[in-house]
Amino acid sequence: MPIKGLSDTFRLPRAGIIRLGTRKKTDKPCPADCKKDKKCRLCLGTGFFQRPKEEEFFVCPDIVKETYGEQPKELVIMFPVENELILFPQWYKMYGRDTLLCRGDGIEGTYWDFDKGDFMKRECPCPFLEKKKCKGVGVLQFLLPEIKEAVG
Repeated sequence: MPIKGLSDTFRLPRAGIIRLGTRKKTDKPCPADCKKDKKCRLCLGTGFFQRPKEEEFFVCPDIVKETYGEQPKELVIMFPVENELILFPQWYKMYGRDTLLCRGDGIEGTYWDFDKGDFMKRECPCPFLEKKKCKGVGVLQFLLPEIKEAVG
């Protein structure tokens, strides 16, 4: 008998991340005072603030580049299930330096309470959304059938 609640949520395995752009280094020093910590999400360890830069191609892991080339503009994808909650999960999310601190669905959120050292429930949206410390995030999940390692 399986453990109750452990396998109730189906998730697709993740072999890598395909991005729509890169990050471009600016002349502005990192506002996080991270001392060039490689885990800093604002400067990626360079000490300078990084801005998103949209590209004309998909930014892919090496395993995808081996099949589609260095700068692919099209990918053959497959959706293995019809459930949109699995294919395109969407949440309000707030991150710390490198950690998810809060995740909500617009009605209820779960956040890390530093004082209690545990996750707690709260109303969503909360004041962090108004302060733009939290934002809506969606991740499209799919399989790449032309890449053996990506389909299992």
